[in-house]
Amino acid sequence: MDIEPRQFEADYFSIASTCPVTIKKGGWIGLLVCIWKPKVLNVDTICHESVHCSDFICERFGITNGSFDNGEAYAYLTGWIAGCIESVKRGKK
Repeated sequence: MDIEPRQFEADYFSIASTCPVTIKKGGWIGLLVCIWKPKVLNVDTICHESVHCSDFICERFGITNGSFDNGEAYAYLTGWIAGCIESVKRGKK
């Protein structure tokens, strides 16, 4: 998926956004979490973007997101992603 120029316009996004990306040559697929306004990035937005990432990963690999009684893997994945975003925010990654 190509990122459209309009996606980089500061007034288009509020705080952060997530979009799938690919390396065209090798076919690798990943997710790009763009933090547009790091000074106002809070736990709400980190959780929001983390869920988008978890949903994408689960969808690509055919994993059921789970339910309250069957959602531990999804919860751990989402928590790990949130931790990665928080580390980037703090300048640790």
